[in-house]
Amino acid sequence: MSYSMDGTPIGGYQPAPRPQAASTQPQDHYPHLSQILHTEEGFRRSIKFTGGADVVLGVVLTVAVIALAYNVLSTFQSFSLNHLTVTPSHFWRLFTSTINTSGQFSPMLWAMIYVPLIAIPVVIILLIVKRVTLAGSIAKVYDRFMQGGCIMDLLPTGIQWQVSNSKGQFYVAGPSTLPSDWLPAAAQRIAGIVANDPKGKPTKEYLKGLAKAAGTVSTVAPASLGDPGLPPGIYLALLLAHDGRPRIAVPEQATGRFNLYALKKDVPIA
Repeated sequence: MSYSMDGTPIGGYQPAPRPQAASTQPQDHYPHLSQILHTEEGFRRSIKFTGGADVVLGVVLTVAVIALAYNVLSTFQSFSLNHLTVTPSHFWRLFTSTINTSGQFSPMLWAMIYVPLIAIPVVIILLIVKRVTLAGSIAKVYDRFMQGGCIMDLLPTGIQWQVSNSKGQFYVAGPSTLPSDWLPAAAQRIAGIVANDPKGKPTKEYLKGLAKAAGTVSTVAPASLGDPGLPPGIYLALLLAHDGRPRIAVPEQATGRFNLYALKKDVPIA
């Protein structure tokens, strides 16, 4: 099930009937944040779109620049120690020398010299290409958000689950327009079922169902996939970490899931 920004269901998913008191009306808990996200520029500036690949490229670039700077400094030191005059041709010849003190070719020297020279332009090109393609990707994400995305609140259940080599935690998630007691009720149900027999086979099967429903560490899925007894309008998220702030949920129409995006730290949510 998917919700628009005002809390009403949209097409593409079949919502389950949701009992609700007549006096309870959908209310946006984050009106200022909603206003910011409604413009593409505000959306672009508020959401974290960088991923693990960007971090890796940044680390590689940093290491390569440090290595290059070290090689340049070492070359100048060699000229100084030998009281030689630095000229461009002499500098380049010494800088690119791969002959060790024994007069033999050194693979280690070759790697120290040429890997940074190759890595730096390649990584810079990759970062530029990613930046250009990211602009188009963000525009598509913004369009999907406007069509059926929402601000989601998440509440930890206390239930841990192994994710690759790390432990993730189940969170119950729901549009911020839901009644405030629905998330605690869902978290209490999950924790209560697990507490009855934490190591038993039924509990393990139940957790497997929740993990399958939650999908990956960056998506949420309808809770009914794993537990039809959970309140309607509730989703399940399996996350490695969470900062306690709401997340921005963007629907994937083909699967009925939401991709979650974290807010930047300086974005006001009140």
